[in-house]
Amino acid sequence: MPLEAPKVLIGLLIGALQIQSNLRW
Repeated sequence: MPLEAPKVLIGLLIGALQIQSNLRW
C-alpha cells in the first residue's frame, strides 16, 4: 500500500465528520 493511502482514509473520515456536524446545524 502507498504511504499516501492512510492519509486519504483519514481525510475521508474527517470529511465525513464535518458533513455530519454540518447536518446537525
